[in-house]
Amino acid sequence: MSSACLLWEIKYTEKAGRTLWVIFNEICCRAVTEFLTLENVQPQQVHNRMAVVYCEYAPSYATVKCGAAVFHQGRRSLDNEPRSGRPPEAVCEENCCVVENTVLQNRGVSVQLIADTVGICTGSIKTISRKHLLMT
Repeated sequence: MSSACLLWEIKYTEKAGRTLWVIFNEICCRAVTEFLTLENVQPQQVHNRMAVVYCEYAPSYATVKCGAAVFHQGRRSLDNEPRSGRPPEAVCEENCCVVENTVLQNRGVSVQLIADTVGICTGSIKTISRKHLLMT
């Protein structure tokens, strides 16, 4: 089975939602970028090859070029690196529990009502429900 078929199968059989698929695809594309960069393949060629195999799921040329640069400089990790800046405060265990309990009590509750109840923005509610609670 080709890697494109594997990605396609995972996308459509994964029950937990899109989040796992996106993480898998990012790591897979980073691995391909790392391998081809270490083989001294130019970023444009890496992108072209990935576009043929992964079609619309291939990363952009800018992403491949940036990834190739960091792998060429010695990076060996495929995971996301921690970023500087203000840490997310609204997405915490306490708020995740409140959101989960609210949704389980009333499946028809609106995002705005949850946000008003918890006291955080609707974007944070969506992040909690999709990324942390794996609700769609």
